[in-house]
Amino acid sequence: MAKTAARVAIVTGGGTGIGAATARALAAGGMSVIVTGRRAEPLEDLAEHIGGVGVVADVTSEDDWSRVVAVADERFGGVDVLVANAGIEAFGSVETVTLDEWRAVQRTNVDGVLLGIRAVAPSMRSRGGGSIVVVSSVAGLTSGPEYAAYVTSKIRRSRSGPVRRCRFGPRPDPGQRHMPGMDTNRDERARDRADGGT
Repeated sequence: MAKTAARVAIVTGGGTGIGAATARALAAGGMSVIVTGRRAEPLEDLAEHIGGVGVVADVTSEDDWSRVVAVADERFGGVDVLVANAGIEAFGSVETVTLDEWRAVQRTNVDGVLLGIRAVAPSMRSRGGGSIVVVSSVAGLTSGPEYAAYVTSKIRRSRSGPVRRCRFGPRPDPGQRHMPGMDTNRDERARDRADGGT
């Protein structure tokens, strides 16, 4: 990866998978990276490996977002890039998914993006602007009857242009959307959780 001009990135859901790979790539490109997630161990391991900072945080919590941005401001002077990657899923059709499951998925996958953008906006604005990358999924372009909550949330993320086209600098940031392919292990993981697994 080429060296980047931007200096500080926050990657949510950064402990494993796409988030961790993104954090590694940004760090390799010369950026200071803050990775967030809900489990301390993978965050600490990754942060040590890339020379970054791991912060246990829930993207649905405004207080947690305030803490994350405070770390960025105190350690690195602000935020240049937000990679909104964190997301959860729930197995179930429109008839079987519970309302609590539906709301949890929308809150993490959709509200979490809004809260993140809102939290980093002042820091980005003070630094003359920044970049926001919302990680969606090809699920946002397709129909998945047994993943009603997840697919709906990804449709909303992939159509979040008006939220991302915010004026944080001299001109509006067009935002970026990244839509990775389907996770082939998703069905198995979701069924395990439905059966009481982890």
